[in-house]
Amino acid sequence: MRYPLLKLSVLVVALVITIIGCKKKSDENEPLEYDTQSSQDNALAENTYDDMGTMADQAADSNTINYYRPENGNSILGSNCASVSLATGSPNIITIDFHSNWCKCWDGRYRKGLFTVSFNGAYRDSGTVITITATEANNYYVSYPDDSTRWIKVTGTHTVTNRGHNSNGHLTFDVNVDGKLHINTGSDMTWNSQRVREWVSGESTGTPLDDQYSITGNATGISFEGVHFTVSIDQSNPLFVDLTCFAQHLYSCKITKGKFSLTPANKPTRYIDFGTGACDNKATVTVNNVSFEILVR
Repeated sequence: MRYPLLKLSVLVVALVITIIGCKKKSDENEPLEYDTQSSQDNALAENTYDDMGTMADQAADSNTINYYRPENGNSILGSNCASVSLATGSPNIITIDFHSNWCKCWDGRYRKGLFTVSFNGAYRDSGTVITITATEANNYYVSYPDDSTRWIKVTGTHTVTNRGHNSNGHLTFDVNVDGKLHINTGSDMTWNSQRVREWVSGESTGTPLDDQYSITGNATGISFEGVHFTVSIDQSNPLFVDLTCFAQHLYSCKITKGKFSLTPANKPTRYIDFGTGACDNKATVTVNNVSFEILVR
């Protein structure tokens, strides 16, 4: 029996930014703070917990995690690499286990250890609460892409609560993360995120590739360098996640419009604008009234 869970877990991806263009406005004599380390650390947290949500979706829907299957295997799951098990009850609990050796997955990342997913109903049902958990004892590790020598240990909880349909007829979800990452250089990062996700389009179909979401909310954290930072999505310009970009084989950032700000402690706020809806990975960052075109990875 299948237990539909997360059709797609989308928090916010993206914040690792690389300057690719020239200053739109500049004063060469003005010292500016262009450090993006807090942004990169925030992106790492965003993507790590989002991956866990996506795996939870697949595991609950089909008892497999084919997006994360072994890189060189034809089977959905290699018996010596990863397994998915379901224990029915109140709540139901899924265990996604990559076991004790590094498993290289299709996305180029190595994984080992396990995490669990508990849920008390179907993803589309109002009131359903889904909790994804990685404890210290679970020893869940994720490497950097194509490099198992650089890795993070992941702990924390990721909770999704179905709040039913809003006045526009769209399903809405509270998505909260309370997490900690430990990098193999010895540093720790904490990350706390509170988001509201509105399922704008695609609810009536069986594929995630036509889904569109609107996301609002905030996050706070302490980077691996010990810098406190805050993230705030512009309430009047929510982030718009459009997965039809992927369906069109446009492998770019799926955030196509919206704005947010990121403020590291004792540094100027970075304002990021994703534009007006194009399926590209371009955005504009503004610091101290100086703007740059950037790539979002």
